[in-house]
Amino acid sequence: MDALTVAAHIVNMSAERGDRIDHLRLQKLCYYAQGYSVALWQKLLFDDPIQAGESGPIVPSVSEAYKQRGPEPILPCGDAPEMEQWRLDVLGMVYDELGWMTTWSLRNLTHMEQPWRDAWLTGECNAEITPEQLCDFFGNELTDQRAGSAPAPKGQVLEQLLNDDEFRQMITERLNDPTPGTPARF
Repeated sequence: MDALTVAAHIVNMSAERGDRIDHLRLQKLCYYAQGYSVALWQKLLFDDPIQAGESGPIVPSVSEAYKQRGPEPILPCGDAPEMEQWRLDVLGMVYDELGWMTTWSLRNLTHMEQPWRDAWLTGECNAEITPEQLCDFFGNELTDQRAGSAPAPKGQVLEQLLNDDEFRQMITERLNDPTPGTPARF
């Protein structure tokens, strides 16, 4: 299945629930849906790669299709192609858990999580976030939830990132580097 089909279902789900969804929020929900799909089902929700972009994880095919919308809401374009029930279940679960979050809350959340950080810090422009990285991270998240152990609060992680001089310096250098090969802003 391609990521554009998944994106169409997320856009429709958002409209059905009376929510606004923009390009960046759509990207993050696709990322989380893929992460939980590989962790729960050991199956890819969609075949398209996910990359570490400046604003967090992106699916290039979804970015290409919707980036011209920018922060404007994306409206549904009719019925999305049919999808297996397990895929719909994953999308419903992710939307129920994360669909309430704002675009920037989702973006910030992805910046605190290991898959994006590991890929972004490689220094490679748009490094891939692999299914294996997603499975490890989201599998651990689910295991922690089931075991009742609480992961570090997101605010605590953010504070650690902001106080990490090496991380802050690396991000500053990458954002200010005028040479080719630095991540493009989308």
